[in-house]
Amino acid sequence: MPSQAQHLLPQRISEDVISEKYCKSGERSAEDIFRRVARALASVEAEGQREHWEQRFLENLRAGGYVDGCRKIDLSAQFARARGLMGL
Repeated sequence: MPSQAQHLLPQRISEDVISEKYCKSGERSAEDIFRRVARALASVEAEGQREHWEQRFLENLRAGGYVDGCRKIDLSAQFARARGLMGL
């Protein structure tokens, strides 16, 4: 079942907040942040497994989850509103 956030349009203020608070040099979007975080999380995996885990972490972040002690925590209810406010 799709979350309500998938139907909300991006809002300029949300993009500004993401840019000012979370983007590092050269980043411009939540997708850039997700990629950086996924790459950092995967960096501790065995070298041959890093690409696999980076992709898994990235998919998880795009879906509105986060990683806590190697467990995916489904925060769809809590993230639905926040994701909509962030324009994701």
